[in-house]
Amino acid sequence: FIILMMMAGRPVFVSNLGDVSPEALATFEGLTSFTEIFGDTLCKKGLDGEILTGNTEELLGGKVICLIFDALWATGASTDANLEYLVKCYRTYKSRGLDFEVIFVSHDKTAEDFAELYGVMPWLALPFDALERRRLVTLRYKAYSGIPHKALVNVDSSIIALDVKALYEDEEGGNFPWLPKPPKPFSELLGNKFQSKSGEVALSDLVDKKIGLYFCRLSTAERPPQPLKLMAAYERLQDKFEVIVVDSSRTPGQGSWDPEPDLAVFENRFAALPFKFCIPFGDPRSLDLVHRFHLRVIGNTSPPLSDNALLMLADHQTGDVLNVNALTILEEEDETDAGVRFPWPARPIADFEGAEGKCLGWSWDTSRAMSLILFTDHVDAESRERAKAALEPIAREYMPRVNFDGEQHILFFMAGADPATKDIRELLHIPDDGVVLVMRVQPPPGADDDISDFFYSVPEQVTEQAIRDFITDPRGATRIQ
Repeated sequence: FIILMMMAGRPVFVSNLGDVSPEALATFEGLTSFTEIFGDTLCKKGLDGEILTGNTEELLGGKVICLIFDALWATGASTDANLEYLVKCYRTYKSRGLDFEVIFVSHDKTAEDFAELYGVMPWLALPFDALERRRLVTLRYKAYSGIPHKALVNVDSSIIALDVKALYEDEEGGNFPWLPKPPKPFSELLGNKFQSKSGEVALSDLVDKKIGLYFCRLSTAERPPQPLKLMAAYERLQDKFEVIVVDSSRTPGQGSWDPEPDLAVFENRFAALPFKFCIPFGDPRSLDLVHRFHLRVIGNTSPPLSDNALLMLADHQTGDVLNVNALTILEEEDETDAGVRFPWPARPIADFEGAEGKCLGWSWDTSRAMSLILFTDHVDAESRERAKAALEPIAREYMPRVNFDGEQHILFFMAGADPATKDIRELLHIPDDGVVLVMRVQPPPGADDDISDFFYSVPEQVTEQAIRDFITDPRGATRIQ
């Protein structure tokens, strides 16, 4: 929505911090030095915790930075376990001499609230009176979807990650500077050997069955997982369906605010579930799978999807997925006939209003994906159904292509008669008649910025071929100014 507002030339609203013009943001995103981005001076802590001022270049030169966007009203200084753990990591990294720093970007409403929250932080902060700079940094580092938000920034001011899971899993800093690694082939990631209740089993023994990976915090959650409808469906479908339990708790011995994983708890809870197989306790494959499918953006979302999700594999060799969280569909079934929609494929088309990745059964950030939206709010029900029927086979084709290796994917939406659709239609100035196709397209490689382009088409007949032609060459249609 922010991107749409920018393209319409309207001010961009940033949380409670106020407006930023598209021109100011465009200029700011072209800056590269930390002094240009964060200003000449930053707040720092004295030996007694007093707030002092330091030179930005001296404080940040050559360092990897963690940005923390937060506010007292959103977190609470004395109760945030995430913050307490980051303080612990920060002090460890500094004692080891790592070129690392943290900057607090306040979204507080008053200087008093800023001082109270910053009072429990040992690191740097953007000055509270630098309101315009706080707004611009918030947008540049993608904190516009809500706080708390955290980002890792490289020495050249580029984004390493829009979360800090690398820090939460590296208390000693052994993986510094936490640059992304090429993904492993899925077959290597999943492996071939699993623990069963009677010993060990090979994946090759399960080739005739659909496989679901059930993610839960088996060894640390306060209460044992009880996916009642999944258990009921499993009892009915064992001849064609197998579940492998994946403990999404952290690896034993790995720093975190979470409780230390307990082998006895793991074994007792696994024994209580009807599923036959699991990834063994402490096996690093578990968290590798959590990260592969983006199920846990630690420190930015709560609770993470990895606490309770059934990921249905279309192909256990390639990692192609039927549904990142089939529980969202399974929960719609009655317990008496649980499994009637097996294997619970993700919905190929979601309603635009309130749309999130979970609507389609995917977990990626929908703000970064290519999207095709059919606006059907100005046509009758029969025309809407015809348009949906034309779109559905195309949407289904794209679903199996998604293997989370960076391959291009498209999300498909239907926009009907609701306030959100009306607002976006007015903002984009798209025609009022007929079914309108709107496509969001990522910028081409080498573009100066990462702001998406939008194009629209109003075909005389909304056929499958007309939609395919638009997807193939959206830039040949009308660009939304």
